[in-house]
Amino acid sequence: MTRTLLTTSSQKGGVGKTMFAAALLDTLRQSGQRVDGYDADGAIGGLVDLHGSRTSDGHLQDPQDPSQGVVPYDIRDADSRGLLINCLETDARVMLHDLAGGALGALCMLFGDDPATGLIGLDQTLDDLDVNMTILHLVNRDEGSVVSVGQYLDLTTPCRRIGHVAVINRHRAREADLWAWLGTADGQHGGKTRERLLDRGGMEMCLPALDDGAAALALAASAPFSVASQHRDLPLIQRQRIRQFLRAFDAELTPEIRATLGVGG
Repeated sequence: MTRTLLTTSSQKGGVGKTMFAAALLDTLRQSGQRVDGYDADGAIGGLVDLHGSRTSDGHLQDPQDPSQGVVPYDIRDADSRGLLINCLETDARVMLHDLAGGALGALCMLFGDDPATGLIGLDQTLDDLDVNMTILHLVNRDEGSVVSVGQYLDLTTPCRRIGHVAVINRHRAREADLWAWLGTADGQHGGKTRERLLDRGGMEMCLPALDDGAAALALAASAPFSVASQHRDLPLIQRQRIRQFLRAFDAELTPEIRATLGVGG
């Protein structure tokens, strides 16, 4: 049985990786899927704060069970980044890692220190273990997020086991704002990286917009979105906005996207 390693990735910080990872982990677990969760942004990153298992008094449990909570580590630290590979010893079909911004260099260091060949070693390891890897690229109106996708595409050109999904963050972004990814109407600017990704068999989905106030309250709740949407201390209008966000997110997980993520129907 081929398993899937998922990473939320961008060389650019603040593009919505953790928001996406939290929504994905929430949606899949709510549907009964086992997804092991990992937060690669240090001891208490955003994903472990939202999805980490807690004691009865609200403190994060230590250690975390990845199948129920989220295991923290630091992809930038040479002594701990190996967890990205060591996690594959479990029997989980799907493992989700929310990587820190700018983690591409750390990925290259997993099997060497040459950026030109680092991901080839990763690809060979995935092949040895019969694991597919899908890199979930967060793309927003910042041109740097598009440049990041191009960098990953460059380094994974010879890789057989590594695929790509572009996640278009719709927060405060109109179509015109996304010109670097979608291209301008006259075809003169942008769009080239998107063409490369699609030509390589990559796919696209959206991270739906969530009202700023609802997003802030959901994140402050230090709980999955599905749990925050039921918190009675949140105004009803905000709870409904979170629920509608989750419905819209679930709709983005088409059968084709689910197959790419390794989560089936």
